[in-house]
Amino acid sequence: MRIRHKSKAPARCEPFDHVTDVDRFLGNLHGGKGHRTGPQHLSATIAHVMNSYRAKSVAVPAVLPETWLDDLPADTVVLRDDPPLTLHQLEAAHISLTACALAVATSGAVALDGGPGQGRRVLSLIPERHVCVVRASQIVDTLSGAFFAFTSKRSVMWITAPSDGVLYGRRSLDVIVVDDRV
Repeated sequence: MRIRHKSKAPARCEPFDHVTDVDRFLGNLHGGKGHRTGPQHLSATIAHVMNSYRAKSVAVPAVLPETWLDDLPADTVVLRDDPPLTLHQLEAAHISLTACALAVATSGAVALDGGPGQGRRVLSLIPERHVCVVRASQIVDTLSGAFFAFTSKRSVMWITAPSDGVLYGRRSLDVIVVDDRV
């Protein structure tokens, strides 16, 4: 017979100073580049990042806010994952652009769970460069806080880099933090 002990569930992380935690998150983005912007400048920041790589094509999830693409040059090829892009199409894309589920300030990790704006896993794994948009309100302090913040039952893919700065197989990761906690 099993004896169950009542245990108190760990408390959720309390809100913290988002300015400090955004700075900490960006500082812990080993091997990636961090950018900071306001909601009104997001599409311009995405266009700037794409231009810095001279990217002419971007693979995006089936569902992504159209406003994110407003400032892309007219000759940019937008490869929407609907119907699902083939492996060849994904390999040809210069950049993939996605949202995320959340991010962790202390480790610089980004989590994708296939939710809105994130698309299929392959979308963020195959193109050589990944641009991921993180809202400041999605940044949690610690990894344990991240596990309590997840509300979906979907599997999670973590994007992080070890201390030597080598990313998870891709050559470039750019994270754009949108300050939505005004």
